[in-house]
Amino acid sequence: MTKCIIACIDGSLNADPVCNMAAWVAQRTKLNVSLLHVLPDHISLEVQDYDHTGTIGIFARASLMEELTMLDEEQGKLDQRKGHVLLQHGKEVLMAAGVDTHDIIYRRGDFIETLAELEDTAELIIMGRRGESHADRFADAIGDNLEPVARTLHLPVFIVPRESRSIKQFVVAYDGSASAQKALDYVLHQPLFKGLICHLVHVGHDTGEAKASMQAAETALLDAGYETTTKFVFADSVDEGISTYISEHPVDVLVMGGFGHHRLLSFIFGSKTSALMHATSIPMLLFR
Repeated sequence: MTKCIIACIDGSLNADPVCNMAAWVAQRTKLNVSLLHVLPDHISLEVQDYDHTGTIGIFARASLMEELTMLDEEQGKLDQRKGHVLLQHGKEVLMAAGVDTHDIIYRRGDFIETLAELEDTAELIIMGRRGESHADRFADAIGDNLEPVARTLHLPVFIVPRESRSIKQFVVAYDGSASAQKALDYVLHQPLFKGLICHLVHVGHDTGEAKASMQAAETALLDAGYETTTKFVFADSVDEGISTYISEHPVDVLVMGGFGHHRLLSFIFGSKTSALMHATSIPMLLFR
């Protein structure tokens, strides 16, 4: 079975950047794109059976329940219609970028569970850095689904910010760990970044095992045809080192591993990740 890219969209301003990134990935990898919209299970409104004697009578309460039920049903219909409109719009964005939509998936239920069910059909997940539920929060807010998606799935997750730009250079945060090696192997053996300039960065001192690991990674990248810049960055913390490097160099995507025991990986989802995402505006391709 040919696997696809799953582009997750909702009603946030990140939907179009997600579709544009999906189109870019599809054009470089020749993978199909499936658009996914998940409508959360609607929680019916309930009136608790408090004693409203003297405030609201039994008949008035029954009337209120009937009205709430009608409103609940109407909201469900509106949410369903909205989902189909969003998916159609996503299809049009992809078409404008020259990419056909392989499948349109509309589901009602839990977002994480839905992605877990679809995991075997996908090669890559693309989702916005913040979703519709963050529309009224700060512009640099991070979506609630990012951490559980990355912790649950074994697929690469492409996290896309609202603002995007053309991708010409990328940085691999590398420490020799299993997940970092997985990220490097993807760069080496998949066509996504072929022809782009690679920055290979390690936060820490260039001694011993770290130096040997970086030399091996650099050799593999050069042998694969990448123009490569290798750099050891000295900083008080990994997130500071990576974000500073990104701010000082013309890199457009951060590629890295996550969920290990090394200090580079321990911060992937936590306060340091938030700091890194707040400090940088480029997409992140994350490997578990």
